[in-house]
Amino acid sequence: MTPIIYARNETNFNTNGLGLLSDAISCIVTEERNGAFELELKYPISGIHYDSLAEDIVIKAKPNDSADNQLFRVYKSSKPINGIVTYNAEHISYGLNGNPIPGIKITNSLAAGAILAGLRAAIFPHNFTAWSDVEATRSFENASPLSVRAFLGGSDNSVLEQYGGEFEFDNFTIRLHAARGSDTGIAIEYGKNLTDIKQERNIEEVYTALYPYAVKKESTETETTETLITLSEKVLPTDSYGVYGHDRALIKDFSGDFEQGEEITEATLRAKAQAYLTDNAIDVPSVNITVSFLHLWQTVDYAAVAPLEKVRLCDTVTVRFAKLGISAKAKVIKTVYNTLNEKYDSIELGDAKSTFTDTVLSQKADIVSTNTAIVDQTSYVVQAYKAAIKTATDLITGQAGGYVVLNPKYNPQEILIMDTDDIETATKVWRWNAAGLGYSSNGYNGPYSTAITMNGAIVADFITTGTLTAIAIEGGTMNAAAITGGTIEGAEITGGTLNINDKFKVDGNGNAELAGNIAMTGTISWSVNSSPIKIKYSVDKLTWYDDFQSSWSGSTTTEVWAKYSYDGGNTWTAPVLVQGRNGVNGSNGSDATVNFTNVNNILKNYFGIDGGTTQVNSSSIYSPTIYAAKIYAGEGQGFSEMISTGFNVYTPSGLKKIGIGWNSSDYEYPYITLGVGSDGAQTTAGMVKKFQNGIWIGNATSKSNTSPSGTGIFIDFEAGAIYQYINGAQSSIGGGNVTAVWG
Repeated sequence: MTPIIYARNETNFNTNGLGLLSDAISCIVTEERNGAFELELKYPISGIHYDSLAEDIVIKAKPNDSADNQLFRVYKSSKPINGIVTYNAEHISYGLNGNPIPGIKITNSLAAGAILAGLRAAIFPHNFTAWSDVEATRSFENASPLSVRAFLGGSDNSVLEQYGGEFEFDNFTIRLHAARGSDTGIAIEYGKNLTDIKQERNIEEVYTALYPYAVKKESTETETTETLITLSEKVLPTDSYGVYGHDRALIKDFSGDFEQGEEITEATLRAKAQAYLTDNAIDVPSVNITVSFLHLWQTVDYAAVAPLEKVRLCDTVTVRFAKLGISAKAKVIKTVYNTLNEKYDSIELGDAKSTFTDTVLSQKADIVSTNTAIVDQTSYVVQAYKAAIKTATDLITGQAGGYVVLNPKYNPQEILIMDTDDIETATKVWRWNAAGLGYSSNGYNGPYSTAITMNGAIVADFITTGTLTAIAIEGGTMNAAAITGGTIEGAEITGGTLNINDKFKVDGNGNAELAGNIAMTGTISWSVNSSPIKIKYSVDKLTWYDDFQSSWSGSTTTEVWAKYSYDGGNTWTAPVLVQGRNGVNGSNGSDATVNFTNVNNILKNYFGIDGGTTQVNSSSIYSPTIYAAKIYAGEGQGFSEMISTGFNVYTPSGLKKIGIGWNSSDYEYPYITLGVGSDGAQTTAGMVKKFQNGIWIGNATSKSNTSPSGTGIFIDFEAGAIYQYINGAQSSIGGGNVTAVWG
C-alpha cells in the first residue's frame, strides 16, 4: 500500500489528501500489545511531496494484513542522511495525551461505559468513540486531573488496570477486547515457516513437581494449635517430570485456598493441588521469540490453510520444543509491518505484558487550566451523528476498485464483494446469500462482525441513527447525552447525570436536586447521620450536644434548650426552651390586639362555623368593647340591632318598635322613633327629633330631613315659638306669652 499524506487540519480521510507518497523509501508500522503504535517513514528530499512533509501532518498507512488503513501524526523528523529523511509518527489516538480530564468517578460501570464517560469528560472536543465486550463492572475514581489516554491505561485506577483486556485503536474508535486475538492453531517449529529466529527461553521459573501444604488451626478456650498437613507422597509430578537435567518442586502454601468452615485434610489438599496443576503450566518455560514469516498465506503451497496463517497482534500461537517434547502457548505481542511490501518484517511472540505506560505522556501534578468550554453533550451527539453520515458517504462514494464474484461460478448461491478476486486470498469480504448479508475483515470464513441475517438480527459494533424505535432495548451499557421516553427500565443505568426536564437531577456522586413536590404513600428511611432533620441540646446555649443528657431528665433546676435543623445541619433555628426550672416564671408575651375581625375569626375557627349562628354559653361576658350586629333575647324572642347610625329594637317577627339614632348629616340630628310597623311606615310611626334650633314631636316623616316636615309640632328655641305642621304645612300656634289653644 502506498502511504497517503494529509494536511494537519484535515478531517476527511477518505480522499487522496495532498497526494500519494509513492517516492517513499520505506514505511514501517510497529504495534505492541497494549503498547506503542507508531510509524517510521523514510523519504528522499528529491520526492515530490518532500516540502509537504513536516511535523503535525497526517500519514495514512496500512498497519497489518487485516486492519483498515490507519492515521498517524508526525511528531519528529531527522536531518537528511544521504538525501533521506526519517519521519516518526504516532497513531492518531496519541492526541488524547494532550486532552485533559478534570477528574472522574466511575460507579458500577461496565468497561464501555467507563471509557465513554472518560471521553465525554475531556476538555477539548474530539471525534473518538469506544466499544468493549468486557463484562465486568467496576467502581473507581481519579480525583486529580489526568489525560484521556492516561485514564485509558498507564496510570493508577486506569481502565486497563481495573478491567484488564487488550486495546485496539482503529483510527477514532477505541476498542477494549476481553481477548483481541484468537488461538490460531498455528504451530511454530524451526524449519516449518521461520526464515530467521531469535529465541529466548527461560527455565528459571520452570518446575517439574508441586509440593503442596496447608496449616490447620484448631482453637479451644485456652489455646490454639497448628497442624501441618502435607501429602503422603509429598510431591505431585508434572508431565515434564524427569525431562530436564534436574527436577525442581514448587513449594506452595494452600492454607488461604480453604474457605471458612472447610475442613483441611490430605484428600482436600490433594484435590486443590491437582486443580492448581491443571490451571497452571508450571513446567513450561517462558518464551520470547522474534520471527520473520515466509507469508505462507500468499504462496500457492499453503493456499488451503491460508485463513489460519494470518497471524495478528494478540493471537495465540503454539511453540513446540521438539527436543524437550513439550509445547507452550505464546501471544503475538509485537508486530513490525512493512506497509510498502504489505508483509511483516517480524513478529514477536512471548508472555503477555503491557507497555501502555510508555505511550502516555508524563503528567505534571498541576495541569494548566484552560478557558475552553466543555462541549455540550447533546451537541456532541448531533455532531457525531452528522460525522457518521459524512464518513459513510465518503467511504461509499470514494471507494475505488474491488471485485464482485458470483460463488460458485455456475449456478451461483451467493454474491461476494472482495478486495481481491480470489476467495482464498481476499481479506475484506462482503458476503450476500439467502441467509443474510455480512462483512468480514478476516477473509471469506469470517468471523462476520457486521451482519444482517434472515432471522431479523443485526450484528454491528456501532449503529448510528437519527431515531431508533424499539419495543425493548437490552444490553450491558447504554450511553447517551439524552434519553427521551415514557418509561426507562434497567437493572443498571450508568451515566454522568440523570436529568429530567431540569426538574429532577441526579449526578454520578448520588447528589439529587428536586424542583417539584413529593407525593408519596410509602416511607422515607435514612440513617441517623444522613437524616435532614437534626436536633441539638444545651443548658447554656453555648455548648451543644447531639443527645438529651440523662442527668437533665426530670431535673427541677436544669433549664434545657434545643435547636433544630431541617437541611442536614447547614442552618439551625433559634434556641427553644424545652425544659424549664420549677418556680421560675417565664417572660411576659406581647399584648394581643382585639378587634372585630380577630374576634370573628377566632369564633369561626373555634366553633367551626362560617356564616352561621354562633352561640357562646357563659353566665357573664366581660369586655371593654363588644362588637356585635344583632343581640337576641332568646330563641323565638325579640332582638336588638346595632346599625351604623343607631340602635333598633324589633319584635320576633322583625317589626321595628323603637329606634334610637341620628341623621348622618352635617349636624347628625338625634331622634327617637316609636313604631307599630316597619321602618318604612314613617307616616304612622311617632318620632321625637332634635333639630338645630328646636325639637320635633310628630310622625317620622322628618326622620331623614334637616328641617321639620309631615304632621306634628315643632318647638323653635331660637324664635321662642311653637308651630303646627299638617302634612308639611306650617302654622303658628303661639309665641312669647301667648297661650296655645288646641282645636
